[in-house]
Amino acid sequence: MNKGPWNGEYYVSFGEDEGQRRWDDARKYGFISASGGPWYTKTLNLLSPGDRVWVNIPHTGYVGVGVVTDTVLQAKDAVFDHENTQTPMKELPLHGKYFYSEDDPENAEYVVKVQWLKTVATSKAVKEKFRLPSNGRKVGIHS
Repeated sequence: MNKGPWNGEYYVSFGEDEGQRRWDDARKYGFISASGGPWYTKTLNLLSPGDRVWVNIPHTGYVGVGVVTDTVLQAKDAVFDHENTQTPMKELPLHGKYFYSEDDPENAEYVVKVQWLKTVATSKAVKEKFRLPSNGRKVGIHS
């Protein structure tokens, strides 16, 4: 079977954790993130500005689709537009914890900025059986 050309879209698993990573933060400020070592974070390097990402929270469903706007950064180095001011991520009013290993690059949180095209709250996640298209790539961004 000929798969055809790749469509440039990525399917991202966003491991939400009440004590750490939070979808509400990612949705509000425009990012996806991962931590827990290179197995979880190195695939973020596959993403480039202009790539489309479809975001799934495991056991919850699909919660967003957006376009990557920047390359991967360690969370401690990320800066976001907040109230018309460029604000370091560390100074944002976040619900999750993203700076627990900032001095340990191997285990630190890494972020990729995303301009959301559509997002929903986790309570409205789209839960459907999904089959990865033959011309899409799945990115193992989860922890």
